[in-house]
Amino acid sequence: MPMLSVTLAFLLPWLAAEALTTPPQQSMAEWRRIAQPAIAEVWKEMKAEAGFGYAGEMVVGSLEEGDDEYFEFDFVGHREYLIVGVCDGDCSDLDLLLYDRDDNVVLQDIEMDDYPVLVSPSGRSGVHYIEAAMPSCSVEPCYYAVQVFHRYVGTR
Repeated sequence: MPMLSVTLAFLLPWLAAEALTTPPQQSMAEWRRIAQPAIAEVWKEMKAEAGFGYAGEMVVGSLEEGDDEYFEFDFVGHREYLIVGVCDGDCSDLDLLLYDRDDNVVLQDIEMDDYPVLVSPSGRSGVHYIEAAMPSCSVEPCYYAVQVFHRYVGTR
C-alpha cells in the first residue's frame, strides 16, 4: 500500500536516530522507561498516517551478543501487522524473524542495524513466533524492545 511505504520511509530514519541516542548500560526498568516513549512516537506516526494501533504489550528484554529469545504472537485474519524493534546504545545490530507454527521463517529483518521492521500482509492467522536476535552488543547485556502494531484490512 502506498501509505505504508510513505510511513516506513519516515519511520526508518526516525528509528535509526532514536536507537543511536539511547544511553548505554542501564537497568531493565530504565530501558523500559526509555523504550516506551520511543514506541509511543512510532505509534503516533503509524496511527496518524496509516491507521495502525497497538496489537498487544511491548516486549522488553535483554540479550548478550549471539543470543536470541522467542515469543508467541497470535495473528488474527484481515489485519496487516507491523513489528518494530529498538535496542539500546550498546547494541549495533538487532534482528527480528517471524516464524509460522511449523517453524518456517516467513519474514525477517537481518540487516546490520538496530531498528528492525517487519511488515506482514493480511491473510496470516494463528500462532506465530517472533525471534529477537542480538548479533552485536558491545557491553552486555544489551536491552531491546519489540512492539507489534496492526490495522484492519478486510472488507466491511
